[in-house]
Amino acid sequence: MKKLLLTVSLLAVIANAAPVNSLIDNQRAQLKWRQEATNKFNWKKTQELKWEVVNAFIDVQTSPDGDVYAIQKLEQELNDPKYYVYLYNAISNTWQIYDKDFQAKAVRFNLLGRMYFLDTKNCVLNEKRQRQACGFKDFEIYADGKIIAIHDGVSNIPVDTLATPYQEDPNSNAQFKALNSKYIGLTLLQNQLILINWDNTIDANYGSEKMVSISAGVDGALWGLLYESNVKQYQIAKWQTITQKWYKIEGQKGVALSAYNEISVAVVDERGLLSLSSQNQLQQQAVYI
Repeated sequence: MKKLLLTVSLLAVIANAAPVNSLIDNQRAQLKWRQEATNKFNWKKTQELKWEVVNAFIDVQTSPDGDVYAIQKLEQELNDPKYYVYLYNAISNTWQIYDKDFQAKAVRFNLLGRMYFLDTKNCVLNEKRQRQACGFKDFEIYADGKIIAIHDGVSNIPVDTLATPYQEDPNSNAQFKALNSKYIGLTLLQNQLILINWDNTIDANYGSEKMVSISAGVDGALWGLLYESNVKQYQIAKWQTITQKWYKIEGQKGVALSAYNEISVAVVDERGLLSLSSQNQLQQQAVYI
């Protein structure tokens, strides 16, 4: 009888262990793209959605937890375009719509992991989808909740400079700055602002290179897309803090990118397809700019 009980107990343990092991394997797969350390990158293309390229992704954003969100733009002949948020599932290599009844042109996260959206009316919404302030074409959120944004060029809110005090939305009491619409892009590197100027140059502290897009990771890594004239997509580059130089990352080009950390970045190419960096065992000599 004791032997029988022992056998039954052992079978129960094995049965319970199976789903636990499966869960662990799934979690490892989910994390794999952002945990591998290397100085050369392969690019894993995520599963293509079943619509034409005109309806493909236009923007990408990684969360501080490493989740990857992308924005799909659906063109319509007689109506305004629609914008849908998708979340990438690394286990199944599929995209899942975030909410079919909700539209957003961009997703952003602050340093603490709080989620914000830019809706179709150029308003920033918090994670509860409550309107914070309006009149922006791009934005970032400081850790304290203040909004730093680029003016959309059409709204009647005043245009700010970096030196002017924050404006306050009369309804939400959210504080914000709406910088000149000539700025091309912005990112927060560990809560410090970096801007792309109207001539595509960035801060002199980062080499004054010309960029079309920049993105900072949770660990302070800085990635960008190098400006070139008369091209459809752009060379990926990464800031090397030791040499204080940018170096080129070969194997993939894009039109938008979002960094997770020193080794992981998500890139949208000219076709609207999204690729994630992953490990290559071979090392590559850095090509500095």
